Amino acid sequence: MKILQIHNSYKIGGGEDIVVRDERKVLEEKGTQVIPYYKHNKIIDSFSFLQKALLPFRSIWSQKSYNEIIEIIDLEQPHICHIHNVFPLISPSIYFACKKKGVPVVQTIHNYRFMCPNGLFFKENKICENCVRSTVFSSLKSKCYRNSRIQTFVMALSIFIHQRIRTFKDKIDGYIFLTDFAADKFKSQGYDTSKFFIKPNFKSSDANEHINREIKTSQAPYFIFIGRIEESKGSKYLEHLAHTLSKIRIYVIGEGDTNSLKKYSNVKILGKLPNEQVISYLSSAQGLLFPSRWYEGMPMVIIEAFSKSIPVICSNLESLSSIVINNYNGLTFEYDNVESFVAKVALLEKDKSLKANLGKNARHSYVEKYSINHAYENLISLYNKLLH
Repeated sequence: MKILQIHNSYKIGGGEDIVVRDERKVLEEKGTQVIPYYKHNKIIDSFSFLQKALLPFRSIWSQKSYNEIIEIIDLEQPHICHIHNVFPLISPSIYFACKKKGVPVVQTIHNYRFMCPNGLFFKENKICENCVRSTVFSSLKSKCYRNSRIQTFVMALSIFIHQRIRTFKDKIDGYIFLTDFAADKFKSQGYDTSKFFIKPNFKSSDANEHINREIKTSQAPYFIFIGRIEESKGSKYLEHLAHTLSKIRIYVIGEGDTNSLKKYSNVKILGKLPNEQVISYLSSAQGLLFPSRWYEGMPMVIIEAFSKSIPVICSNLESLSSIVINNYNGLTFEYDNVESFVAKVALLEKDKSLKANLGKNARHSYVEKYSINHAYENLISLYNKLLH
């Protein structure tokens, strides 16, 4: 079987890139040929002024991407096209290319871009679904996409056009949702549920990588945050935690605005690190801090934490609480309640027995739901259903 894998990477890497990499790896290890078609937003830095000015319109339709996909299909004859992200460089034009050539398309839904210009259902520091309640152009007032009214308009226009001509509903043969929560959001907008598949993300790890967490954490008593440092990810929660529990050490890995965190002596800013170092720090932590404030898909860092027997502290938003089960593999705090977040961190730091039980169950969750053992079978089963 040949799989044409398509992905547009963001400037700041994230979980989507890891999913693409790991799915390709497991498929190739099992003998499935993967044909990559990747674009990376870093190339935008080398664009001329005119190219940058036209970039938003390219997100509506890229003839270059269309032609390249047609050429690849003619040359490689893939059985399935698996798409992860097309914005902004690739564009939805490739759905039409695949349909023209009769290649079934499966789309992994990592966010809510088909309905929301910034893909998050989050603006002005709170959850927002105005774009589905009224129109995507309601995003203009808040400049939801890259804090630019012009770029927000073009992204909204792209979504509006492709909604009207039913690109996302008619040109895609199967949708991979990471959780039932995300599937329900698309179901409410009239997407064909017969095309729905629920397939969690996974991590390419095995039992041999299990680390004795109790010894590690006794040597390094800190909590860890891994991700983009911004308000949608809960950066203000980290500030409040550092201020309130000054004796708790917090390690922060990732890129973003760290200025407000630097003033706290109990916060160690590590910046962007190679994956091996990230895993090393995570494996030694008392718990993963995940105070994200939007409808996350299925964060890879949570799965990574589970694989290392590290409990997770996150909000009780339904999109997260279906993954992190309170008092089982982690602790959940009341959404939009920073005091509740601090209280859960304090509880985990104090109760060693609780930490041990949550860590054991976190590992069990990983083995049962998110290990590589299930990934290949799930993908191949899904592909075969589309081919028959």
